[in-house]
Formats: sequence, C-alpha cells, structure tokens
Amino acid sequence: MKKSLPPDHKEMLDRIIGVSKSSHKKSYYPQLQEQIAKLEKSEQNYRFLFENMFDGLLVCQAEYSNGNKIPDLKIIDVNSALLKSTNWEKSSLLNTNLSTFFSKNKSLYKNCQTVFRDNIAKNVEEYFKDMDKWFSINIFCPQPDRIAVQFHDITMEKNAEHFLRESLREKETLVKEVHHRVKNNLQIISSLLYLQSRGFKDPIIVNFFKNSQNRIRSMALVHEMIYKSKNFTKINFTDYIKELCYSLQSDMQPTIENLSFQFSMDTVILDLDQAIPACLTLNEIISNSLKYAFKDATNLNNTISLEMAQNNNRVFLTIKDNGIGIDEKGKSSKNLGMKLINSLVISQLDGKLDITASDGTIFNIEFDLKSRSFI
Repeated sequence: MKKSLPPDHKEMLDRIIGVSKSSHKKSYYPQLQEQIAKLEKSEQNYRFLFENMFDGLLVCQAEYSNGNKIPDLKIIDVNSALLKSTNWEKSSLLNTNLSTFFSKNKSLYKNCQTVFRDNIAKNVEEYFKDMDKWFSINIFCPQPDRIAVQFHDITMEKNAEHFLRESLREKETLVKEVHHRVKNNLQIISSLLYLQSRGFKDPIIVNFFKNSQNRIRSMALVHEMIYKSKNFTKINFTDYIKELCYSLQSDMQPTIENLSFQFSMDTVILDLDQAIPACLTLNEIISNSLKYAFKDATNLNNTISLEMAQNNNRVFLTIKDNGIGIDEKGKSSKNLGMKLINSLVISQLDGKLDITASDGTIFNIEFDLKSRSFI
C-alpha cells in the first residue's frame, strides 16, 4: 500500500515546484513562476480575442481511435460570435465529432478533412438550410493536430445578389421585348410602304418606296440581332454586314447574274449608338452597288468585296465593287443616297469618307469606336 507524504513533506514539495497556495507569490523557482505568468497572460489575450471576434469560430482536435488513419475531428472550443450567429448551443457542440455535427453539410466536412490532410487553407461558401443562412467559411490548421473553422455570415449579401439577379433578368426581358417590338413595327412600316408602292406605275416613284423599305429593313435587322443576342447594347458588326449583304443580294438577284461577295473582316463590336448610322451607311453603299455598278457590265464575275480591320480603337472599312465605276455626278452630295452616306459617316460616326473610281468603285470609311456613357 502506497504511503502518503507527511504534511510537512507535502508542503515542502509544493513549495519546491511553486504551485501551492502558500507559494503563489513567492517561489523557490522564480523563472518557472515567470513563465507560468506569461502563459497565463497569453491565454488571457487569446481568450479575449477569441471571444470578441466578429466572426464565429470553432476549433477541432484531431483524435485517432481504434488504429484509424483518418482522425475524428472533435470540437473542443467555440466562441460567442458563432453561437450568436447560428443559435447553436455550446453544450451540443463541445466534444462532438465534426462529421456528426455537419451531417447535413457533408461537403463542408469533406473540405475540413482535405484541409487537415493537406494543411492548405481553404475558403468555401455554404448554405445551412435549417437556419436559412449563407456563410463564407475559412478552414485552416492553426496547429498540426487542430483545425479551425471560421464562419462569416453573408446572408444579406447573398439575398442582395439574388435580388439584383432577378431585377436584371426582368430588365433584360423588358429590353429584349422592346427590341422585338421595334423590329416588328419597322417590318410593319416596310410592309405598308410596299403596299403603298403597288398603287403606282411610275418606276421612279416605286424605286423611292423600295429605297425606303431597304433603309427600314437595315434598321430592323439591327434590332433583330440585338433581340437574338445576350448583349442588348452592342452588336457584332461583322455578322451584321454578312446578313445585310445576303439579304440585299436575295432581293436584287433576279437582275444581277454571277454576283458574289468576298469578305475579309476582323470581328468588330459596335455600340448601339454607332450601329444604326454604320448599318444605314452600309445599306446605302451596298444598295447603290447592286442597283448601278453592274447595270451595263459584261463581266461574268461580278464581285463586291468588303474588308474591315480594327487597329486599337480605329475601324477601317473598305467596300469595293468591280462594276462600271462611279462618276463625278454620282459622287455629288446632291444625290440623296450620297447625302445620307456623307451625313452618316461624317456627322454621326465622326469618321472620314473617301470615294475613288478604280476598276469599279471603292468606299474607304474610317471611324473611332465609342462606348455609351451613362453619366
């Protein structure tokens, strides 16, 4: 049977190691007492920071049982912020395995295991259905045998994001519907002009109606492309050029044989404010080429070529046909078509226009890309 120490011997032993009540202020080992005081102060500082954090925090201890290579992560500490933001009970958390507590959020537990295994911190966003809350969660290892899980409530941010997404979706639907209706209304106007033109026999008057129809159709095509796209403020001008050319070709095909288009174009994206004048300009030039360039031509290979390049913010567009060529009268700004082209390029696009007659007609257009300002 083990004998107990005499009272005087026990008191002496307590005084030697410096932990008895009588040796609290005076110890035979002052350095040891000093280290104990520092540890106590450090513990107080840690506890103060831990309990006064804005974010919730829980700490887990890795425990290996029954020879398992994968440890159990047991919750050993939680702060007040976590309890406040989640309404969890401290008693239900402490000494509970993380796998059990996060049984409804298995992906979160797997992330905790991954962080503990690889010792690489990770941030995830997790939704807790029972609380109807979102948390941004930082997982890290403060010590080799411990893992910390920091909870930051982002429910308000997520709700605001959801509201903005829904609001944006509604506005996109509205804008899309507006473009669709504008396109339909322009098509109705074009049809009315066609019906009106049938009441005239004079080819000059009929041609006026036809020109107006093509201009309206070119604007309707802009709204149609915007309606079909995901961007409601810009259009792919390169795709538009091809669409318009083939549309006009189909309309004029019976009167022009062996007509082909040649394209060599960079992808250029135009803001809606520039798209309308640029597309109207293109419509006027292509229409004029189709109507006049090949009227007296005997060429078996009638060609309209379009080249477009973008250098930084500058667009260079060249439209060339191998027809009979334009004369000085055709260049005159007194012609309605040329008036429109000059006005659209110079006044609305703030660009440059150069027209030359060399083995046909060449239109060189330059302008700067502009972005719409909402200020």
